[in-house]
Amino acid sequence: MIKKVAIDLLLPYQRSDFEEIFRAIDDLLIIIRLLDSSLHEFIPEGELHHIIRELISETKINEEEIFSRIEKLSKVYPMLGCRGGSKFSINRLEISYPKLTEMQVRAIFEATVSVSNHDIKGQSKTMVPLELKYQVSLIKNVVVKVFFEMGSSLSYKVRTMIEVSRATLIADEIAEEVEFFSFRTNDLIQMIFGYGKDNFDKFLSIYLSTGIIYSICS
Repeated sequence: MIKKVAIDLLLPYQRSDFEEIFRAIDDLLIIIRLLDSSLHEFIPEGELHHIIRELISETKINEEEIFSRIEKLSKVYPMLGCRGGSKFSINRLEISYPKLTEMQVRAIFEATVSVSNHDIKGQSKTMVPLELKYQVSLIKNVVVKVFFEMGSSLSYKVRTMIEVSRATLIADEIAEEVEFFSFRTNDLIQMIFGYGKDNFDKFLSIYLSTGIIYSICS
């Protein structure tokens, strides 16, 4: 219930943001990526205890339950945690909370219809991060509802980004689900070579001087 209340509160803010973006770009194209940030990034460090006290006061949830939830959101390797995967991955952020996808898509297309009624011809393409098949079905269902409710119908495209090694191997299958896709090379490098963009500088010079990188690439 608390999640639904929070998501419902976000909808008007998201819709307003998208309307402003569409007005700003006018007839240009914008690609909107659905939220897939690692949940641990939203856990504040310096103000944690202060925010916990506020949560206890506002929601009546006890401290033990809050800390338990924080522990569950903690990740050993956030990139592979509750976020993306491949065409058939499961248990990630927007699959775990489908209402989050529904809210974002509703905000995007309500804003699209709203600005189109004022002769603003901005174009948007919705990008689905990582998991695809389930999310695309969800997106299309929400879009149908929004167009019906608002008495309008606009063309739209759904795209995805190739971010994991397996996705490159089944790109032909992925192409059947979306209109277009792009490649996120930094994540592909992490998956293939086994080092992350946030810490590879600590040993890259050694890899280069010893020829390890050259050996791998050759």
